[in-house]
Amino acid sequence: LNDQWSLGAGLTANYGFWKIERVPLIGGGTREQSDGDWAFGGRFGVMYEPSQSTRVGMVWTSQAEFNFNVDATVSGLRPDWTYSLPVAANVPMPQQFMGSVYQKLSDRWAMMGNVGWQQWSKFSDTTTETNNINTTSSLQLKDTWHVAYGMQYTLNEQTKLNAGVAFDTSMYQHQSQTSFAMPNGDTWRFGAGMQYALSARDEIGVAAEYLRSQGGSDPSTLLSGSYDHVQMFFLSVNYTYRF
Repeated sequence: LNDQWSLGAGLTANYGFWKIERVPLIGGGTREQSDGDWAFGGRFGVMYEPSQSTRVGMVWTSQAEFNFNVDATVSGLRPDWTYSLPVAANVPMPQQFMGSVYQKLSDRWAMMGNVGWQQWSKFSDTTTETNNINTTSSLQLKDTWHVAYGMQYTLNEQTKLNAGVAFDTSMYQHQSQTSFAMPNGDTWRFGAGMQYALSARDEIGVAAEYLRSQGGSDPSTLLSGSYDHVQMFFLSVNYTYRF
């Protein structure tokens, strides 16, 4: 809009992957079925830059939902017996707000911080369908909060190095009352990355992240289980072009 205020908007395309492993009663090994689905949404942001060394912004992301279906015949559970056990689940992605601040400390160093909120309390009822039997779980969900802190080091005119740590609260009120389709707990994230300017208008970036999360269990009578010692690794590549 001017030298201090900027607005941004865009569409999001998210791809989710869901896999189930079934263990036969005899013969050993496992039977795997998987499914993928696209979930689309939108984003809107605003940024205020009071000076060349300070930026404050906020972004809103709309809710979206994955719909997974596994419909396969399982064999080898017992001698000469096959069984069709279709499973379907809806996994939501809630709307969220994220506020951010960037402060340049010197010609080399800058610091960044985030505070975020996600509306998980809206999705307390989730439905899982197994063999054409619908099961609705009245999950005890709550809104979640996110805080993060990072540092950026300018190596040269083209290269910037980033590192940071973040913490997210669990969306469950009790970790003994979770859903197997949506594992979640208090989570720590540790990340590092690099941005490289290809020209005055465009740049490319790479990043890696390690996640360690609190475990949880699903007590439902139809599909139960637990997630223990949860760890995840993420890799990302991004490209930015300024018009």
